[in-house]
Order: sequence, then C-alpha cells, then structure tokens
Amino acid sequence: KHSAVLIEVFFFSILGVQLAELAHDAMQYPPFQKTRASLMVALMGRKGILNGDFDKFSVRVVDFLHTWALMICIVLGTIWFWNVRNARENEWLAALNGMNAGALSWTACMVILLVLAKLYNTLLLLEHLKRNETQSGNEPKVPVFARPSKCISLLQRALAHYVVFPGETCRDFLSLKEYLAVHRDDDNEWITMQVPSWFERNTEELEDEDLEPWTDFTDRLTSRDRVLRKDGVRQWRLFAIAAVAVWIITLIACYVLLKHEGLNKL
Repeated sequence: KHSAVLIEVFFFSILGVQLAELAHDAMQYPPFQKTRASLMVALMGRKGILNGDFDKFSVRVVDFLHTWALMICIVLGTIWFWNVRNARENEWLAALNGMNAGALSWTACMVILLVLAKLYNTLLLLEHLKRNETQSGNEPKVPVFARPSKCISLLQRALAHYVVFPGETCRDFLSLKEYLAVHRDDDNEWITMQVPSWFERNTEELEDEDLEPWTDFTDRLTSRDRVLRKDGVRQWRLFAIAAVAVWIITLIACYVLLKHEGLNKL
C-alpha cells in the first residue's frame, strides 16, 4: 500500500510540474509559445525542422490541438453533463459544469502530450541526431541546429516576435520558416568561417598579452548563454539533484503522514 502511494506521488509530481509550466505558458503573450514549439519539434523532428524546414500538416495539427480540440472537449463535456443531470439540477449549472469538465479534460490531455513530447525531444530525437552526425565515413553532414532545445528556443522567439496566436501558426508558416532559415545560415557561417579563423588566430603565440585566450573566451560565452552549449551537462546535473532532493523530501513527508494516520487509527 505504501509503495503504491509513493508511486502515485512520483507520477503526480511529474504531471504537476508540467501542469504548472503549461499554466505559465498560457499566460504569456501570445499564449502557449513553448508548448507549441515543443510539439512542432516533436512532430517534425525527423521531417527536417532541425534543418529549418517545415511540414505544413504538422503545423495544422498543432493549431488544431490548441483551438478546435479545446472547443470539441468543451462541447462534449457540456452535452454529457446536460444529459446526465438530475431533475432538480439547474440546466445552466449543468452546462457550466460540463464546460469546466471539458476544459479540464483538454488540459489533462495537453499535459500528457507535453510530457511525451519532452521525453521524445530529450531522449529519442537527441539520440537520433547523435547517430546521424556523419553521413558517410568521416564527412560531416550539412550543419543543423545542434540540439532540439535550441530549435525550440528559436521557435518560441519566432512566435513571440511575429505575435503568432494559437490557430494562426499555419498562417505565418513562411515567416517562421524564414526565421529558422536565417538562424541556420548564421550558424553555418559562424561555424565554417568565423570560428576556425578565430581559433587559429588565438591558438598561435600572441605578442599582445592583453588579448583573451580562445578557451577563456568560449567559456565566458557559454557560461552566459546556455543555447551556445551543446550538451548542457552542468545545468542538467543541477536540475537532477534539485528534483531528487524535492522528491525525497516529498516521499518522507508522505511516509510520516501515513504512519501518523495509522497510529491515530490504532
């Protein structure tokens, strides 16, 4: 019994974190920036979005999930509560309860989809990128966004820059595509032209002692902008330690409460 309670606490703690993130994302302007970006990368991760390409059908699916899916859930919830209401129950109250139930069911589905999308982007898609880093032999592939998280961050900025509301993502399809293409080409030029020349210039013996070494310069850049880091190991470790600490404290509190409740019953 105690193990089942601990598993439930673990499961609902994960869903609770994602629910809080979804609620915070809904209050942004425009709303659901990060959620839409995460779902688009998950749906188009192997269709070329990491190369700056878009799939219009996947964008329509994301728009549908944030607009018509919500309306359908509200209508179905209203119809259900209207039909199963008691004779003494007010009709308008039943309709409002149905609307709330439909909205909550949509929220629960979106939280589950968000969790699945994050797991896919963080584990499966990242592993797929690592396996396909080379095309044939040791020849590198065409430069792409190094990590799905970077593409999500760029999409989030694009949605905010063009003020794209849910349901209008497909309308601004070309604008979002060009936004990613600009950053892709900028990254390409940075990696192939700027970085090698800077590296060669800074690795040589310099007469001017005031010039900053290349390694110190790159460390300073990556420490201030996490998007520039390819692995993000340091941040992942801190979050993992914090999450484990919170879960342990929560489990201890639940165990103490259950034990105290059992002693009171005796």
